[in-house]
Amino acid sequence: MEKFSIATLLLLTALLLTAAPSFGQAPRPSLHAATADVYAGYVVNVPDYTALASVPTFRGYELALTLHIGNRWGLTSSGGQTFANVPNAGQWQFTAGPRFNFLTGRFRPYATGQFGASNQDSDQVHPGELSAQFSRRNALTYRLGAGADYQLSSHLYCRLGQWTAQPVPWGRHTSSLFQNFSSGLGYQF
Repeated sequence: MEKFSIATLLLLTALLLTAAPSFGQAPRPSLHAATADVYAGYVVNVPDYTALASVPTFRGYELALTLHIGNRWGLTSSGGQTFANVPNAGQWQFTAGPRFNFLTGRFRPYATGQFGASNQDSDQVHPGELSAQFSRRNALTYRLGAGADYQLSSHLYCRLGQWTAQPVPWGRHTSSLFQNFSSGLGYQF
């Protein structure tokens, strides 16, 4: 009985001594604790013009810069430009706002909310709503959405996908909600 108690005590002590340092360490948020990252990707905008039977899809690029505040929070500024297959139909936007990472490992799902400005020229898509003198419209916009990044190496990550809802621009049409889908690559500093 005494041998069993001493053997058990020695085993528990050995386990405690080897496991204690690992419990005392904070988990690493990812492969690299980034202070900022840049992103470039392909974006597809699907507008919701309910009055039209056939709506063209806008395709283009998106660039973003995120400054990290801790492991979960960041401030993101993004800009992009998209074009449709209809002549002289396109859109650009610049938005900025917070980003929150739900997880901090290799796989990082997140949510974002951004506010900014947009310029849209899409009168060729729905003629008759505005006169030619108002063909181009600058306005305020916002983006609400979510996505997921996957860390490929200590600095390189892949944006598996991002979806954002963006009214472009406010007050332009009776229904002007764009569904933005994007994917691309990013680099962390």
